[in-house]
Amino acid sequence: MTHFLSRWMALSLSLALLAFPASLRAEAPPTAPVEEDAAAPAEGASSVPSENPPAEEPPSEATAGTTESNETRPTEEVQPSTEEQPPEQVAEPEAPPAPTPAVEPVPEQPKAIAGSTRKSARDYSVPYYQQKRPQWALELAAAARSGFGSEGRIAGSGSSGVRSFQILGEYQPLWFQSAGVLGLGVSAGLYSTDPSNQVTRNLAGLLSYGAQARYEAKFIRNQWVVPTVGYASEWVKYSLQSGASGTVQAGGIFYGAMVLLSAFDEASAAEMYANLGVSRVYLLAESRSREGTDANLTLSGRTYFFGLRFEF
Repeated sequence: MTHFLSRWMALSLSLALLAFPASLRAEAPPTAPVEEDAAAPAEGASSVPSENPPAEEPPSEATAGTTESNETRPTEEVQPSTEEQPPEQVAEPEAPPAPTPAVEPVPEQPKAIAGSTRKSARDYSVPYYQQKRPQWALELAAAARSGFGSEGRIAGSGSSGVRSFQILGEYQPLWFQSAGVLGLGVSAGLYSTDPSNQVTRNLAGLLSYGAQARYEAKFIRNQWVVPTVGYASEWVKYSLQSGASGTVQAGGIFYGAMVLLSAFDEASAAEMYANLGVSRVYLLAESRSREGTDANLTLSGRTYFFGLRFEF
């Protein structure tokens, strides 16, 4: 029995020794965590102020002296400045800007047409009337003798003393001026006989009208001499003293040449273009051949015409 009690006490003492350190560890206060420098509190955590505020450090000797001097220094009164202020400067009125000189507008250069064989842009070194391609022409021509031709006749009278005056209007299409100039026109004329050989009833006894096509061999600007060739058809209406009247149709080829008068006096040519729109003036000479006849009137042979031609 005694042995049993001794063993039971020894076992109880061992168990008590084993359990004592664990209870001490559970009752011991937790150790404070190490504070991080300038660490911000975690998100959602509330900051609790410390119950024990940090102790205030005693001021240093230099700081204490400065504080005492500031407390004992009397307040200085600010005295108003007695210095004279400079007078205010009044801004002078600004001068108006100088007028801008007027700039003359530069004429727009025409654009070159695709596929064109000529330059459409204006060359200011050449007078403008010489660069302009004429589209219309007016021609005045006359034949002093043999107006009906070298073999022309009026029934009952010769051909001597028959004069011819003609006026022609002509159109020159611009699209056919890259290889010479083509002209299509109409004409009107008057024939007069010698006063000593009256064969017509009045001055309008011999009138004519017609049409013609002309080609001018003109290839360069300001060409002095221009050869011409063409075909003309004419209807002559007559009324004779004998009472006979009718119309004769005659036609044939003509050729000749034109001399550019505008090239001899460019100043007058430029003035004529500015005032009348005439870009070229020619002196012409032509030889015309016509064939046509009826019982009272015959137009045959060659006739020489001289005159002036105006192109614009």
